[in-house]
Amino acid sequence: MGSMLAAILSDKPFSPSRNFFISALFWLLIGTTVGLIASLQFTAPDALSGVAQLSFGRIRPVHINTILVGWLSMGYVSCYFYLLPVLAKRNGLWSEWLGNLTCAAWNATLLLGVLAIANGNTEGREYAELALTLNVFGYELQLADWLVLVALLLLAFNCFMTVATGQEKKWYVSLWYMMGSLFWFPFVWIIGNRAFVQLDGLNDAIAGWFYGHNILGMWFTTGGVGIMYYLVPRFSGNPLYSHTLSMIGFWTIAMFYAPTGTHHILQSPVPEWLKAVAVIASVFLLVPVLTVLVNFFMTMKGKWGTVSDHIALRFAVAGGFGYLFTCMQGPFQATRFINW
Repeated sequence: MGSMLAAILSDKPFSPSRNFFISALFWLLIGTTVGLIASLQFTAPDALSGVAQLSFGRIRPVHINTILVGWLSMGYVSCYFYLLPVLAKRNGLWSEWLGNLTCAAWNATLLLGVLAIANGNTEGREYAELALTLNVFGYELQLADWLVLVALLLLAFNCFMTVATGQEKKWYVSLWYMMGSLFWFPFVWIIGNRAFVQLDGLNDAIAGWFYGHNILGMWFTTGGVGIMYYLVPRFSGNPLYSHTLSMIGFWTIAMFYAPTGTHHILQSPVPEWLKAVAVIASVFLLVPVLTVLVNFFMTMKGKWGTVSDHIALRFAVAGGFGYLFTCMQGPFQATRFINW
């Protein structure tokens, strides 16, 4: 207990990055195991029929949340806590103690949340299933939503203070993407969770898919691209091909990604203008995608032969090609000609 408390209260430089990384690996193990159990039910649907907590309707959202909130999000934060001080030219985070406290709170919230889902307590919304209902003077407080929001705000505050107190005043593109993600995601979380925004009927579906799409676009995509903008030049040994091109990509994804969520419900009776905005914005997302990929692949110019010998670069390049294929499919699949 003493060593655990010491780890939570540690001021050691870069210890929050390490703790978030270890936590991410732990949730990856849990999440993939749970995902395997869920997938087995496609071939043997009655194998676990006597255990309610392992039924497909419960175990799938447990898998989703352990991977998205646990593995991916905590892995991203680990990278942020390492890269931000490096890029801001600062010896560690503004507050290592606050970073470690955020890590402990994040783990505790996710653990309680997935246990609640397994026992049937869920909001029933895609990517927003976490629910810890607490009755306070007759009002049902969605505790998990509030705890995640507090963790996000603490994370964002620590990161912004780290950059603000650093010696580097000209931001490299990775800082733009990471800071943008930390600024946007709390707003996305607030709009997408019923603890904060409660709507009825079709309006709830619009808000739900605003959240469902933007947790991917304004958190996972922007965060991942920011990390890649650091890794590709670092691993290849080449300077970034074009900082101007990277800024075009950043500002265009900031402009076009947010309204695209409605393309998930084009066949529903939502306003036609909202459908049109979603489809047009989805197609325009080709602009930031292509700027990012041109920048990545031109940065690799003359160094493609090193990919086979550099394991980390191999994963980075594979991620770049995955981004290419996925983001070529997405804008076209969002059009009415295909989305029916």
